[in-house]
Amino acid sequence: SWVADGGGQQITALAVRTKRENEPWGLPENVVGPAIQTTVKGLGANLYYAFILVVSNSLGYTESAPSDQALTLPAPVPRPTLSSISSYTASLSWPPWYGKNALEGYRVQYRINDGPGVLGAWTLSGSTSQLSFTVSALLPNMGYDLRVAAYNAAGTGEYGDYIAERTPAAPPNLVYVSLVGAGFAVLNWEAQPGAGLTYRVHLSRYTDSVWSDEPYRVKGNEGEIDTFNVTGLVKGATYKFGVTSTAGEGAVGALSPFSHEVRTLLSTPNRGPTPRPSNPGETSMAVSWDAVSSELLNGGSPITGYTLEYRGFVLGAWDPWAPKETSASRIRSVTGLLPSVQYEFRVKSVNALGAGLPGPASDALFTIPGLLDRPSQQAFLRTILVTFSVPEFSFYDGFRINFAGYDLESDPPNWFPWKEQVLPASTSTVKYDALEEDSRYRIKLAARNPSGWGTDSPIVETRTTLIADPWTLFDDGSTAMNVADSTLAATSATLQWFGPAIGTNADSLDR
Repeated sequence: SWVADGGGQQITALAVRTKRENEPWGLPENVVGPAIQTTVKGLGANLYYAFILVVSNSLGYTESAPSDQALTLPAPVPRPTLSSISSYTASLSWPPWYGKNALEGYRVQYRINDGPGVLGAWTLSGSTSQLSFTVSALLPNMGYDLRVAAYNAAGTGEYGDYIAERTPAAPPNLVYVSLVGAGFAVLNWEAQPGAGLTYRVHLSRYTDSVWSDEPYRVKGNEGEIDTFNVTGLVKGATYKFGVTSTAGEGAVGALSPFSHEVRTLLSTPNRGPTPRPSNPGETSMAVSWDAVSSELLNGGSPITGYTLEYRGFVLGAWDPWAPKETSASRIRSVTGLLPSVQYEFRVKSVNALGAGLPGPASDALFTIPGLLDRPSQQAFLRTILVTFSVPEFSFYDGFRINFAGYDLESDPPNWFPWKEQVLPASTSTVKYDALEEDSRYRIKLAARNPSGWGTDSPIVETRTTLIADPWTLFDDGSTAMNVADSTLAATSATLQWFGPAIGTNADSLDR
C-alpha cells in the first residue's frame, strides 16, 4: 500500500517492481485503476521481498524508494505420519522443509472426530522446532484428526492435510489372580468403560530364571469387573498376567501392570496317548504309543510309566493288562486274547502323583481266526457232504475249504493237489458231487476275518462207498433203508436210496 503524489498532475498509471532476496529488480507490473494498494501474487514461500512503486503522469514517471523487506509465510507442511499412538498420546513426524530461510518452528493441532455429529474445534497442542511431536492429553478410545503447520517471523503458514487416527482403549486396572488350580488360573480386572471392548490376557512364565511371554488369549467384555479362566497352563509352573484393551478393529492398547506371581498346582497326568495295535496273532497282538513329552500333559511332574487297558467288543468292560506294569516302555506284547475277536486299547500316563485319565481308544483290531474244529463229513456213493461250526464270540467274514482226491494211477499213488474254494461267512455245509466210487478224499478248513486267514483245521480223510448198503438193522430188530445220495436246497432236500418199494409210489414209505 502507498500514498502517491502526482506532482500537481493527474496520475495516469501505477506499477510495482519486485525484488526477491538478493536478486535483481523485476520489471514493473501495472496496477489496474486508481488504487492505494495491490496484492502481489506468485511469490515464493518463506522468502524476503522488497517493492518499488512507479508513478506516471503526463510529464513522465518517477520511482519510489525501496520498501522494507517483507517475509512471506511458510508453505503448508505435508500430511504427517503417525509414529506411535497410545491411549492418551499420539506421536507424529513429517519431512523437513527445504528453503533458503530457516523456520522458527512448527505448530500441531488436533480435534475430536468420533463419527457423525461428534466433530470438535481445532485445538493447538503445542509447538516444536523438531520434525516430530507428541500430542498429549488425548482421551482413550477416541477418534482424532491431527495436522501440522510451519511458522516463521512473519507468522504461521497454512496447515497441511490432516490424518485421522483412533486412540486405543486404556488398559484395565487392578489385575489380580483370584484362584489357582492344576493347569488354570482365574484372572480378574476392573474393566474400562466403553462398549464393544475386547481384552487380551498376556501370559509371562518363569522358566530357567527368565520371564518369557506366551501366546495371549482373547476375551470379550462382560461388565465392570471382568473374569477370565486362563486354561492350558503348565502345571507346577510360575506365571504372572497382564491385560490390554481393544475397541473393535482399533489398535491394541498399552499393557496393564502385571498381576502378582502365582504357581499352578501339580496333578496326575492328562489323558494318555492314543495307542496303535498291530501284528495280530490268534491270541496276541503288539500295542505301541508315542511318549508324553509335552509339559502341558504330564501334570507338572515327569512321566514315570504307562498302564494299558483293553477290551473285546463283545465283552464290553475295560480290563487292565498286566496291572502292575507301569514301566516307561511304550510297546507291549498283549497275550491271552481270544481268536477272531475285535479288541481296542487305551493308555494311562503315570507320574509321581499317580495315573491320569485314560486317553482315546485305539482303532479296533481283530485277532486272526483260531484253529477250527475238524469238519464233519458224510460219504455216499458219489457224494461227500461236509459240515462245520464256528466258536462262540468269534467273527468271520468267510471260509476257505480245500478238497483233494487220491490219484491211484500215479506211480507211486499220491494225493492230487488241493483245490481251494472260498465261501461266504453264512456257509456251514458244502457238498461235493460226481466223485469216484470207493475213492479216498481229504478235506481241511480255515476261517478269515479283517485281520487275515487263520490256521487250517486238521485234515479229515474220507472215502466214497462202493455199493450203497440199502439197509440198517437196529437193536430192536427193525430195519430202515439208508440214503445213498442227497441234494440240498435252501428249504428242501432230494434223497436217493436203494431197496424195494411198495408199488411205485415212494410216498407210501415211512420216511
